[in-house]
Amino acid sequence: MNKETVNFHIDTQENINFIFENNLSSRSIIIEGKKGLGKKDLITYLSGKLLLNSEKIYKNIHPDFLIIDADDEKILVDDISVLDDWIYKPPFESINKIVFINNSHNMTEVVQNKILKILEEPPSYLIFFLSVENSNILLPTVISRSLVISLNKLPNQIVADALDIEVNDEDRKLIIESMDGSLRNIDKFDNIIIPMLCKIGDMLLKKNLSDLDQVSNIIDEISDKTSISFLCEELSSLLLVKLKKDFINSLDSKRNLSILNDFINDISFLNVNIKKYNLNAKLAIEELILNYYLSNSKTVDQVV
Repeated sequence: MNKETVNFHIDTQENINFIFENNLSSRSIIIEGKKGLGKKDLITYLSGKLLLNSEKIYKNIHPDFLIIDADDEKILVDDISVLDDWIYKPPFESINKIVFINNSHNMTEVVQNKILKILEEPPSYLIFFLSVENSNILLPTVISRSLVISLNKLPNQIVADALDIEVNDEDRKLIIESMDGSLRNIDKFDNIIIPMLCKIGDMLLKKNLSDLDQVSNIIDEISDKTSISFLCEELSSLLLVKLKKDFINSLDSKRNLSILNDFINDISFLNVNIKKYNLNAKLAIEELILNYYLSNSKTVDQVV
């Protein structure tokens, strides 16, 4: 658990105090915020406080705590079938029982309707925690029965502290800025990945055809060490940051800007749809990059 992120959210979210009041009006609490803000850490911490045994929560052995976590996969009815018996048995050690559904934005509509039936008449001891990137993805009826807490971006200092890696200052600053107040994928960065990401970002902006083979090789190296999903997510964010820096004073770059924006959007779209459509991600990103290099535009060196 990252204590810095938890302490930051507790200090900046007044609504969190309502969770510890005996007259909590809603038995469902939605913690929303983009990937990497520490939603899971915060909910785990709050659950430990509510059930008066943080150690058992962290070890996931508390009998009154149930976590349902399908990672990035869809949360299906079978994934929550355990709720039918579990929620209606009285607490074993505490006065409350807690169900934590992580990445609740992955719940199907059928699952949400099943959760809704529980929320309409929940046992007095039951508390639901739902972590979600954007609460608008959930059914309005689920939202209306929940206390929604929207997390703020993390300060750059927390991101910098977590990115404790020896790389040159310029690359480090670029990565911190591209993470945009989050710790997403923090465990996948190292002193090899960061320079490669920054290098490929420079080459894509300069867009020299002679670099195409080298770009392809670096993509292979990064994806082999991490994943295509990581590459798409971090490369698109890094390019947006570098785009702002490199084009800020350029007057003759509208076409270049449009083409690069389309390229960044295509990478982001690919990341979203890799699992959804079972794509050959490596082939898809290579095709995107080839089309980008062959597009009719001036290089950054020509316009800046």
